[in-house]
Amino acid sequence: MSTNIFQNATYLMDIFVYYLEKKMPFFKLKNMVLKQLTELKPLIVKGVLVQCSGRVAMKSKKAQKAKIQTFKYGETGLHVFNSKLDFKSSSAFTSFGTIGIKIWICYF
Repeated sequence: MSTNIFQNATYLMDIFVYYLEKKMPFFKLKNMVLKQLTELKPLIVKGVLVQCSGRVAMKSKKAQKAKIQTFKYGETGLHVFNSKLDFKSSSAFTSFGTIGIKIWICYF
C-alpha cells in the first residue's frame, strides 16, 4: 500500500507501543511522530489519526486518571467509502496500566 515504511500503520503502532512502554509521555511522542511525518518525501499520506486511552501522561498512579488523548494530522476521511485507509489497534502494557492505541492512516 505504501512505499515508505513509516507510512504503514503497523510500523507506527510499533513505535507508539515501544515508547509508551518505555514511559515516554504522549505529548513528546506526538511531537516526535509529527516531525518525522512532515519530513517525509514523497508524501503519500493524506492524514493520520492516533487515539490513546488510559494513563498516558506517565505520572504517579494516585495523581492521574485515565484519559482519551487524540491527535490528528491532515485529513482523515473515516466516513467516506472511497478513501484508502490503513487501521491498526493494539495495547501497550505499562506499570501504570494498559494503554489502548488506535491508528488510522489515510492515503491519497
